[in-house]
Amino acid sequence: GNLPWSITDEGLAEALGCALPTIKRITDKESGKFYGSAFVEAPSAEAAAAAVAKTGSDVGGRPVKVAFAPPRPGDVWPPVERDSTARREKTVVREKSARPEGGTTKLFVGNVAYEATDSDVNKLFGDVASLRGMRWVTHKDSGDFKGCGYLLFYSPEDADAAMEKLDGATLCGRKIRLDYTE
Repeated sequence: GNLPWSITDEGLAEALGCALPTIKRITDKESGKFYGSAFVEAPSAEAAAAAVAKTGSDVGGRPVKVAFAPPRPGDVWPPVERDSTARREKTVVREKSARPEGGTTKLFVGNVAYEATDSDVNKLFGDVASLRGMRWVTHKDSGDFKGCGYLLFYSPEDADAAMEKLDGATLCGRKIRLDYTE
């Protein structure tokens, strides 16, 4: 981590002192811009240990951060190259759920930015409907936020108003998706 955005694969291998058979750069999903972090594969355990020892050394005017990263369950290594255009073309857009008979006081909210806070959500919804509460979906093992959750309103009318006026609204740079739920 903390790599200069302009670093090449060859420059990274040189900085870590070994050949790197696989380099997986971490990039923004929408813009494709390099974040300055990467997962790399060293040719041996010894080479990996030597690379980790380079933590703090200067790479392009920045102190590089290097650490072992064991694979997570389900990870595929080396990573498969993905074409973001093809991925977008395969994306299935779900139909909106029908409004439950008699209404509902709960809406699903998806595509929430990971940095969004409860305060950000309250601010967005405050002029349209009063929120009674929020429940965020998290990964069962890690506890990490999954980018979606449920919003609770005081009345079905508040939920309907939010659905009508805020589905597709921008929250922390992302267009949220709202849907009815029971």
